[in-house]
Amino acid sequence: MDDGLWLPDESIYLEKQDQPSVRPHRPWNQGDIFENVALAVLDKPKKDREPKDLTKVRTGMAAMLGNPCSVRAGGRVVVLQNLAQVRRAKEKEVDRFAEYADAGRAWDGSYQLFPLPALREESLYVVDFNVVGTVHFKHLEAKRIACLSHAGWTALQIRYAWHSLRIKPTYAARFFDLKRTWDELAIWEEWCRRGYEEEGFAAWLREPLGGASQYSGTRRSDLLDLAPDFVRDDLPLGPE
Repeated sequence: MDDGLWLPDESIYLEKQDQPSVRPHRPWNQGDIFENVALAVLDKPKKDREPKDLTKVRTGMAAMLGNPCSVRAGGRVVVLQNLAQVRRAKEKEVDRFAEYADAGRAWDGSYQLFPLPALREESLYVVDFNVVGTVHFKHLEAKRIACLSHAGWTALQIRYAWHSLRIKPTYAARFFDLKRTWDELAIWEEWCRRGYEEEGFAAWLREPLGGASQYSGTRRSDLLDLAPDFVRDDLPLGPE
């Protein structure tokens, strides 16, 4: 992919569906999209209204903003999670999107938005980084409807970094930098699918690799960059 581009041509989703919960064994990750999430927004001040009356609650879809390391602490999900509103694109946004053969170029002037092509058939949706809320994790359980692919997650990080800090890493470099964590999430998902508690994975990962390979005795977490397949193959079959 051209490093000047940030939105991949292929699908940005690992998996999506109209009803939750998608990939129930996969640990939450940045860019995951949840439905029926309430975000509080403070309305414009008015002379005849008290501040307590200015809060509006918008309930709809939202995307997780936290990096995997901030979503959890010690393997456990952090109580409060930051999410950005996912909304239907406005008519002028849809028109601009349709004008460009390259989907990424169509959004070069709207840095606060991350487009979600084909999230739903009836309309184009976007992540709006300007509408952000803090939600107790209990309000997100069993509500996930989409997970981003490795390519989609890379694109989201590039867009969010540009919106927040005006830093724009190249696509190739960011895709490579996320590979270790992407492989870890895949192994973690399999850990959970086999019946183990999600928070137990971090401790297992710090232990030495078993078996009789050339990597035996090396801490599993140290092998995620070098030999992730060996770490996956060392997963226990399931609780006794």
